[in-house]
Amino acid sequence: MKTIIVQWDADAYKEFTHLQQAVLEGQKAKKQPSYEQLLSSINNAIQNLKTDAFYGNLIPRKYLSRTAG
Repeated sequence: MKTIIVQWDADAYKEFTHLQQAVLEGQKAKKQPSYEQLLSSINNAIQNLKTDAFYGNLIPRKYLSRTAG
């Protein structure tokens, strides 16, 4: 079975770790959705990508930068 690695943009990873920390500390979001809902959705999307690498919307190649991938 092929190993799937999810790569993060530096800013996105920083925000993801901040979100994880907020959930661990029990912080509440001022608006909907809650931090717990956001973290759960992100974790579900990551799990779906690891299960099926073609999960989600495919982006046409012409919109990808040359440094991607």
